[in-house]
Amino acid sequence: MIYLDNNATTQISDSVQKAMLPYIQQQYGNPSSLHTIGTDQLEPLSEALDHIYNIIHADDQDDIIFTSG
Repeated sequence: MIYLDNNATTQISDSVQKAMLPYIQQQYGNPSSLHTIGTDQLEPLSEALDHIYNIIHADDQDDIIFTSG
């Protein structure tokens, strides 16, 4: 089958699924929250953002705007 509706949804690559699984199943806290399950996610989020900045060669965090979509 050829899937042509990636505008609606796209299959997650195996490597992304493996990397995200802990944050979907156990470490699902909102890093903007004040409780421990949320604040525990600040460091992994910061590391992920740094990784993205490095991949696209962003000079600083203001070079990227993240949206909910």
